[in-house]
Amino acid sequence: MPITEVSLDMMVVHSPVSMSAPRLMSSTPPIMLMTRMCRRRKLTADAAQPKRSATMISLWGVQQSTVDFYQVIRISPKTVVVRRVDARIVEIVGPMDAIVEAVPDAFRDEEQRRRPRIESGEWVVDVESWERATRWDGTPAHTVRYA
Repeated sequence: MPITEVSLDMMVVHSPVSMSAPRLMSSTPPIMLMTRMCRRRKLTADAAQPKRSATMISLWGVQQSTVDFYQVIRISPKTVVVRRVDARIVEIVGPMDAIVEAVPDAFRDEEQRRRPRIESGEWVVDVESWERATRWDGTPAHTVRYA
């Protein structure tokens, strides 16, 4: 179904039944249309692009709060290369709880090339399908680990 972008609120969609007469949609478009429009948006928006050697943080987990830190190695127009770095324990809160912060240049894994995206005005890197990293502001983070 070809889509012509008019604005965020109004789109012209060619009907699959009659390809000759386009119909106007003034209501909110379906989520798939919004997803396609967001993919077309350039990453040079108002969001601050991460710099080389910047640290990114990933908070994830269901029963435990896992904190991973990544360091930006290289940035190209479409990709970001990151590497996981070690975390240093700042304070032990409980038997399985700790406050941690990143240790720059203490690499744990190999480089990973990922395509960044902008979400809520912030650069986001999907490290895995369940894990995404955002810019770290330097504040130590709380983590809970069972093993």
